[in-house]
This record gives sequence, structure tokens and C-alpha cells, in this order.
Amino acid sequence: MSSPFYNSLLRHIKREKVSFHTPGHKQGKGFPKKFREFLKENLFKMDVTVLEDIDSIHFPEKELKEAEKLLAKLYNARHSFFLVNGSTEGNIAVILSQFSSGDSILVSRMVHRSVISGMILAGVWPVWMKPEVLEGENIILECSSEIVEKYLKEFPEVKAVFITSPTYNGVIPDLKEISRITHKYEKLLIVDEAWGPHLKFLENGFSAEESGADIVIQSFHKVFPVFSQGSVLHVFSDKIDIEKLREVLSFLHTTSPFYPNIAVMDWVRDYFEKRGKLLVEKLFEVGKYAIKRLSEVQDIKVFSP
Repeated sequence: MSSPFYNSLLRHIKREKVSFHTPGHKQGKGFPKKFREFLKENLFKMDVTVLEDIDSIHFPEKELKEAEKLLAKLYNARHSFFLVNGSTEGNIAVILSQFSSGDSILVSRMVHRSVISGMILAGVWPVWMKPEVLEGENIILECSSEIVEKYLKEFPEVKAVFITSPTYNGVIPDLKEISRITHKYEKLLIVDEAWGPHLKFLENGFSAEESGADIVIQSFHKVFPVFSQGSVLHVFSDKIDIEKLREVLSFLHTTSPFYPNIAVMDWVRDYFEKRGKLLVEKLFEVGKYAIKRLSEVQDIKVFSP
């Protein structure tokens, strides 16, 4: 059969036993059985376009608007948006909507490539912050609060600080202190929390939204049972122009979104609102067990807290 990419996925399906990668639904196993069966039966039927009884992601006025409000309520945000092109869309939209050509932003070297894309498109200058490297481990840490303040003193003209937390190595910086320092200098704090939408369900202050960030972008699909590209964006500060942000997001949204994914994100919001604390605590217990067992394996070194 001359369908090379299709064939490559078939080979992968036959070879892979356990998923250690995104998306977070883990080949569907992340969904409760009842909901997984529902999706099997109705996924194709839900794949529709904007119809009279289906709200538009570009101009939500009915059910999608209500879903946004419920999402914002869960994360204690001023406003929340569903994203259909991943956190990439959110990172680019924030930069295009909140900054002007010639502005500059303090950016950690740990940023996702989409942040660089957004700065190029907006004509915004990066002021690169150099994070520390863990000696002997070759693991790059995120910038500490001391590093952030050093650069804010040296470059007072910057309009914002852009931090990644958790990083792709799982590093979470002291966001509360970074937030305090950033706001002391009257700058915006934007956090790419693509890998951390679950952190709010832990009572430890690790989450960006509880640490005082002005804008937080999260990839639901990385951790939660959501299809690829399903992400969200939360606004916490009244300094953010929400209508300008909505306008730019509409520029970036596809006009043919995969509505089943928005529906699944809405379902996940409800599911985690009811069971999130229990599920995430269980997840961390499993993680601790994995760390313990991996630490016992010769030639494997586990990155410690």
C-alpha cells in the first residue's frame, strides 16, 4: 500500500507497548471506560463545523462562552480561552496582542520555540536570560529569582518576563518569588506552564496561577486525557487587554477546529473539578514509586528534587 506515513503509524502501533509520551490520554487508556466507549461511538458524529446550534470558537456567544467561564472559575482566572493549535498558539497570541514592535521581553533560554516565533512575528526583541546548569548532570535549570532580578536591573526597558515552568526536564523555579520581583519592577509575568495544568490540584504552591503570574498557557493534552493540540490560556491580571487577546487568537485559530477536542477539554475540566485532587495525588504516588524502582536499576540516575 503506497501510504508511507499511514504505514509508519501502523508500524508504531504494533511496536509500542506502553506510551511514555504525549498526548495524556495514553492511547485512550486515560479516559474512564464509560467515556472511552462514548467516544468510540460518537467521535465521528461530533466532528462538525460551526452550525446554528454549535457555538463558534472565534465568537463564542452561547455554550462555548459558558465553558470558558467554567474553565476560568476552576483556575481562578479573570478569563480563560480554549486553544485549538496547542500552547504554541497561546504563546504567539500573547506576544502579538500585548506587545508592540520594538518592545523587549526578558526571555529564558529554556523557552519553547513558539515564543521565539511570536517575537519574530511581533518584532519584539528578546533579552536572553542565561539559566544555571546543574553541575555534573548537564541539566539546564530555569532562571532563579536572583537571575531574573539581575536582568531586570540591567535592562529596565523590558515589558515582561517570560518563564517556562515546569521545564522539559521537570524543573519548577520559585515562581512566587519571581512573581514578587517581576511585579516590584512593574513588569508582566508570563508563564508557559504547558507541562503543569495539574499542579493547581496539589497544595504546594507550585502552580503558576497560584504564584501570581499575569498570563499562564497550559497544554491540557500533555498531561490530561485530551487529544493533541488541546490547550488553554488563562488571564489573571487586569493589565491584560482581553479583547485584543481574543482578536489575535481569532487570527490564529483554524476556521475548521476539531470540535470533539474542545468538547473533551470541557469534559476534562468538569472531571478534574470533581476528582482532580484525588487523581493528581494518585499520579504523584505512582511517580514516587517509579522513581524508587528506577533508582534501583544499575546505570540509571534519577533527577532528585
